Amino acid sequence: MSLRPSLNNPVWRSIIAVAVSLVVASGLLMGLGERPTLLFEALHHSLFTSFGLGYTLFYATPLLFTGLAVAIPYRAGLFNIGAEGQLLWGAISVVIAGRAFQGMPGLLGIPLIILSSALMGAAWGGLAGWWKAKRGAHEVIVTRWAAYPRY
Repeated sequence: MSLRPSLNNPVWRSIIAVAVSLVVASGLLMGLGERPTLLFEALHHSLFTSFGLGYTLFYATPLLFTGLAVAIPYRAGLFNIGAEGQLLWGAISVVIAGRAFQGMPGLLGIPLIILSSALMGAAWGGLAGWWKAKRGAHEVIVTRWAAYPRY
């Protein structure tokens, strides 16, 4: 892959998209009567300081994994619109496992908590797979229902 500027190159397309979005956002801020440098200050604080980067990763991680829960089945030709429910059940599992493994050393407890969360989310998504395989239910209908678990 060459780094010669070309719209066929995905690296340059990404760079151009980021540049255009920064210009548009700066224009919107000026239109609202704010300083456009506020945008760059916020980006610098959220990406280039250890505190800001930590919070950015803290809030982005569940969204990234939820996006993966939609993207991977989509590549297989399936639609998973119940990823919200999988995220919710994974979060519930983190709380339960965290309480159960409270006295355990971190090097053992944290992987177990992550594993329990992944298994709970997979089990919740597996229900839709089971309904599709055994009952012929369409995954869009089943996962839409699965997005709102009944307590």
